[in-house]
Amino acid sequence: MEKPTVRRKEREKEARREAILDAAARIFSRKNFYEATLDEIAADAELAKGTLYNYFKDKQDIFASLMERGHQQGQRAMDEAIRLGGALPELLKRLLLAWLQTLTENKYMFRMVLSAGDHLSESFRAEMMKGWMAESDAAAQKLADTFAVMPETRRLTESDRMTGAHLVMASIMAIHHRLMVEETDWGRIQQDIENYTRLLRRALTWEHTG
Repeated sequence: MEKPTVRRKEREKEARREAILDAAARIFSRKNFYEATLDEIAADAELAKGTLYNYFKDKQDIFASLMERGHQQGQRAMDEAIRLGGALPELLKRLLLAWLQTLTENKYMFRMVLSAGDHLSESFRAEMMKGWMAESDAAAQKLADTFAVMPETRRLTESDRMTGAHLVMASIMAIHHRLMVEETDWGRIQQDIENYTRLLRRALTWEHTG
């Protein structure tokens, strides 16, 4: 059996790692990838700079860990929306809202990705894109599997369920783009969610209702 002191040390280690990521998120929300420094991140986390190297190799490693944490938040939001069940319109609305909130909470990431540019190695960019695609495919598959057991969508072919899942995800990005670029208020965003929910439902059920 693992000793309590070992478990405590592991919790403390994980808490410190999260504190570093929180600090990095705050710094990256104000500065781009190139301008932000490990010294600033360490100071914000109230740690010695050398301590950062106990958890991360470099700034690029912190970048990757922040992206992974964002993916995990999105996955948890999706899992919770699916767990709550309900009819198709309710599921679609919950998914759109949950993912949109996750994207908004991590909005600095988009600016950070754009600003990183050539400051990231080519191999790292390729690895990051591969990871994004894998995360996206896994999320789409989970949503397609959900459609397979819902009364309104279970008659769709496997291919159509997957296409429908990608349509839902594309809709989220479209709404998020409006929020980020046009600075639209949440009243307009709520109306967008209603509109996308209605149209997605029609698309997913058209063959056996239209």
